Amino acid sequence: MPLGQPRLGNAGDPRFAQARREDARPRTDRLSIGCHGRGLAVPFRRCADSPRKDDIGGALDGSATMKLPRLNPYDFAPRAKAMLVCSLASATAIIGVAFAYLRQTDPVVLPALLLFYATLTVNTYYSVKTFASITRSNMIQNIVDTYLLIVYLFLGSSLGYPILFWSIALLLFASAPAKYFNLASLIHRPELIRRKTSLDFLAAALVAGALAGTVLLNVTGSACLAATVFAVANVYLLYIRPMYRIID
Repeated sequence: MPLGQPRLGNAGDPRFAQARREDARPRTDRLSIGCHGRGLAVPFRRCADSPRKDDIGGALDGSATMKLPRLNPYDFAPRAKAMLVCSLASATAIIGVAFAYLRQTDPVVLPALLLFYATLTVNTYYSVKTFASITRSNMIQNIVDTYLLIVYLFLGSSLGYPILFWSIALLLFASAPAKYFNLASLIHRPELIRRKTSLDFLAAALVAGALAGTVLLNVTGSACLAATVFAVANVYLLYIRPMYRIID
């Protein structure tokens, strides 16, 4: 090395001091993370001892440990969406109960229909929260969701009319699988979707039996039997063997 030229790495070298300052300064980079088929640019803060960009791949495939912020890629939080739907359903049920009292509906039939509707509302909360958290926005899905919500609200307003109530409930459960058939092309959860559609068809069969019993046999007995079976089934499917677990 020629005499008088500073050695690389010498503490007195101004380039060395500048490199030290840049390395110690906190930096903000952007990390691209794949989420449900699309990349999200996520800012994260990095200091001198944080992993470099070439270490990120190892952190994501499990070969290294790295803390990343928890992401919600959807504008509307799943829990808030579920609460909004259930709040609308509850408000509609209050209107339906008021109409039922004005119509002087059978005092046994009304609680049975209300039990069925309340059980359905609890189930709807878990369903909306689960599927909203794993589904990206889609126009067809939004149209189907809006249709199902309208039918659901009509169901709440018909609590004083047993035949109309079971007819709308049958329409709701018979239409619901269309949502999940479309959803199968958006997310890869075949086991969850298969189980959900199967249970919707079983619920439709239960409601069809209640409708037939109301028209042909006994209104009170049909309402009480269908509401009890539906409530017990949902206790099992929501709390004993949860149907809305991400199982695949």
